[in-house]
Amino acid sequence: MTTMVSIRVPDDEAEALQREASRSNVSVSELVRAGVRAILARATAEREAELYERLPLTATELLDPADQVWLADEDWTAWEQR
Repeated sequence: MTTMVSIRVPDDEAEALQREASRSNVSVSELVRAGVRAILARATAEREAELYERLPLTATELLDPADQVWLADEDWTAWEQR
């Protein structure tokens, strides 16, 4: 599913978008979508970094998964009965 979003940009930015789209052999729409994806990805990464600063990983979470033998020691029989 897609939703149409309309934006207004100054003429010089619209011209720059068109030039870059032509150079990159993509549509202006695809160039704008890529820009939106990049901005959203950066915003998500920044929020996750802030969260990590407030709640850093525990020593157990930092272990190499191969060293996390405690997972195998848990009792999973209740799950097996479902």
